[in-house]
Amino acid sequence: MIFKKYLPKNLFGRTLLILAAPVVLVQAIVTVGVIQRHYSGVTQQMTTAVANEINYVVGVVEDSADAGAATAELARLSQPLDIQLTLEPNRTVGPEVLRAFYDVTGGAVEETLKAHVRRPLALDLISDSRAIVAQVQTDKGVLRARVERRRLTTANPHQIFVWMAASTVLLVSIAALFLRNQIRPIRQLAAAADGFGKGRAVVFHPSGAEEVRRAGAAFLAMRARIERQIESRTQMLSGVSHDLRSPLTRMKLALAMMEDAPETAELQRD
Repeated sequence: MIFKKYLPKNLFGRTLLILAAPVVLVQAIVTVGVIQRHYSGVTQQMTTAVANEINYVVGVVEDSADAGAATAELARLSQPLDIQLTLEPNRTVGPEVLRAFYDVTGGAVEETLKAHVRRPLALDLISDSRAIVAQVQTDKGVLRARVERRRLTTANPHQIFVWMAASTVLLVSIAALFLRNQIRPIRQLAAAADGFGKGRAVVFHPSGAEEVRRAGAAFLAMRARIERQIESRTQMLSGVSHDLRSPLTRMKLALAMMEDAPETAELQRD
C-alpha cells in the first residue's frame, strides 16, 4: 500500500487517526456546503439587490441633461440608497478587479455584479475592508459607487469556521486523552511480557477494557504455569545431581583406600 509507510506505527497513533480522520472530513464537507449553499447564496441575493440599485442610478445619470444635473441627482439619491455616489466626467473605466485570493464572499460579489450590471465595471475589494468600490461606465463618465460590505455579505462569515475548527480540536483532544488511558494497560502488558522474557519479575495488574483485562489475566496464568514448570525442572535437576554425587563419592573413597595398582590408577583417572 502506497500510504502504509506514512501511517503511524503505534496503536495509539493509528487509533487516533481512525478517530480524527472522519471528524475532520465531516468538518470539511460541512464547511464547503456552508460556503456554497449559505454564504454564497445569501451574498448573491444581497448583491443582486445592490446591483439593481446601481442599474437604477446608471439610468438616472444617463437620463440627465448633462454631468452637472447628473451630479445633483446622485447627491439626492446617495442617502436614500445608502450608497456614496459620485460622477467622474470624461473618464473611462477598465474591467479591473482588485480582490484578495482568500476573499470567498468577494468572489460571489464580483460574479453577481458582473452578471447584473452589464457595463464596463471595475471593482475594488481591497482598499477598504469595510466597503466595496464599484466603478461603472456611463455616457457621461464613470459612476463611482461605494457600498458598505454589510449590504453585500453576511457579517463575520469566518466566525463559524473558527468555531468549527476550535470545536474539532477540543473534541479530538478530549478523545486523545481518553484513548491514551485505554492504551496504557496494553503498554503495561507489553512491558510485563518483555520483562518476563528477560527474567525480570514486573508487577502487573490487569486493567482497562474487558478484552485487555482478559489478555492480562491470560498472561498472568501463563506466567504462573511457566514459573511452576521452571521450579519443577530446577528441583528435578537438583535431585538428579544429588543422586549422582552420592555414588561417585563412595566410589572415590573406596579407590582411595585400595592398594596402588595399574587398575586402580586407571579407575582414579576415570
